[in-house]
Amino acid sequence: DRNGTVIHRWAEISIDGLRLSSPLSQGTFDVDLSNGAVIKNLPGDDVVIERFPRLSHRTTIDGGHTVRLVLLDIDVDPNATDLNRNLDMNSRGILNLFDENQARNLFLHFEVGGQTTVEPRYIDHWTAEHTLRIATGDLDGYSGFGPKGPLSGADGLTFHSDTESFGLEVMIQRVKVIP
Repeated sequence: DRNGTVIHRWAEISIDGLRLSSPLSQGTFDVDLSNGAVIKNLPGDDVVIERFPRLSHRTTIDGGHTVRLVLLDIDVDPNATDLNRNLDMNSRGILNLFDENQARNLFLHFEVGGQTTVEPRYIDHWTAEHTLRIATGDLDGYSGFGPKGPLSGADGLTFHSDTESFGLEVMIQRVKVIP
């Protein structure tokens, strides 16, 4: 603002993951490990999301709210693509992007490469309670994730809160894969 106080912060992050592939007689079985998610794709079957990325919120003891997003960035050494080697995963530590006690709004937009059905399923997973409350006409006191803009979530997600501000923690957990 005009007093030099930071009132908006923005981060754009590209995250890499791992794809494990196993050839089968009917095609290839892929398992994508991306940002803490586990996505399986068997030939001829629908894509299965076994674990979602780590986005959560909780109510604090004083009635406030904290939103936490833990990103996982995997850096793969070019020599680690040889299938006849054992691979080691080494932690490169955690980088805190945001650790704010007085966040006033949050806007998350993400793009998931590969399968086109994954991104809408992420949105459905994180906004299910909001969707239910919209359907019943009861958003009073709702605190949780919901769509930013259209109900489809196509414009991203936001955090709806019954308090003016909330805690925001965004971290990147960094991992190096080496042979």
